Amino acid sequence: MVSRMSRPPPDRLVHIDAMRAIAALLVLWIHVTEDMPVGSRGWFGELALDLNVGGIGVMLFFMISGFVIPASLRAGQPRDRELRRFFIGRFLRLYPAFWVSIVASLLLSWWLWGMEVDGLAILANITMAPQPFGQPMLEGLYWTLLTELVFYVLCAGLFAAGLLDRAGALAGVSLALAVLFIAGYVDGVRATANPLLFLYYREMPMHLSLMFASALLRKWHDGELGPGTARSVLLFQFGLWAIVLVWMSFTSGPDGQLGWRYLDIESTRAIGVVLFLILCFWLKPTWAPLVWLGRLSYSFYLLHRPLMAALLWLAAVLPAMAWLHANLFVTLAAVLLLSAAVSALAYQVIEVPCINLGRRLSRPAAEDDRPLTAAAMLNQS
Repeated sequence: MVSRMSRPPPDRLVHIDAMRAIAALLVLWIHVTEDMPVGSRGWFGELALDLNVGGIGVMLFFMISGFVIPASLRAGQPRDRELRRFFIGRFLRLYPAFWVSIVASLLLSWWLWGMEVDGLAILANITMAPQPFGQPMLEGLYWTLLTELVFYVLCAGLFAAGLLDRAGALAGVSLALAVLFIAGYVDGVRATANPLLFLYYREMPMHLSLMFASALLRKWHDGELGPGTARSVLLFQFGLWAIVLVWMSFTSGPDGQLGWRYLDIESTRAIGVVLFLILCFWLKPTWAPLVWLGRLSYSFYLLHRPLMAALLWLAAVLPAMAWLHANLFVTLAAVLLLSAAVSALAYQVIEVPCINLGRRLSRPAAEDDRPLTAAAMLNQS
């Protein structure tokens, strides 16, 4: 199966799949570390906490989305039909697997551990955007999905206006979001009465700005970004973000002096951007197991946390399973293997059929309506 998986369609960016796997593994690493007893973390767990590897992985996911999603809206196609294809495809690509993860979370992360959850919170989470409703997330990792949804809406809006394929428009939107983010630190801008306060949730304008910068990088990667204004703006943006992220990594100490918070959250974002650039433009990993895991990365990302909760519950209630709490490497391996196996099943049973359904619903009868194979499906992502 691995050899077949390693021969994707010729137009596929194989290393992007491998990068998704790396991002997912970084997120897994931090989540397992955080839930392990302090005495069982060892140096490997302390390294994960010191580097905040989960933040690096999330930033890598955001940059990948910026690199892939705008390019999936095809210029030159009828806009109404293309937008219909895009929204149907996005909905069926994301929501069915997400709803399965909600059920898994309720059973394994909440019910199994004897915790109660409010019905309104469940209903709000079903939308994938509980934050605007003032409801908590069932799983902490769901916070990234709201940013993805906002990014899709912005991309669709630019496409409808005929601007998504224009480098200048991408650069302008990215710069505007950067200004919005920086303005959020002006006194009074983030007033609690502001109904759009949720847009600053987890520094969303920063992530969106970098995602549109990544869309410009895709044009550079594809040879569509000449040495003109757009390329200059892109280079300026990365310089601007380098300054902003370094500035935000300073804080006032007890004596009122600025002190360096080395590798704090803003620093990990910068590391994630640098890692993306290295992997995408230089190393371009194509190791078959990583490519395979990258194709499962959405289900893997959604399901690894409740599956980990189930394993740690077994370790807590069954003496024979106590070894799961004894060593971080052992726990990581167990969660990785279980998550990969369940994600492979979810990929085949849920993701691939839903993507094929989306293609059938959104394409005119005259177009090729052959179903996507498992190997080719993520061309749609």
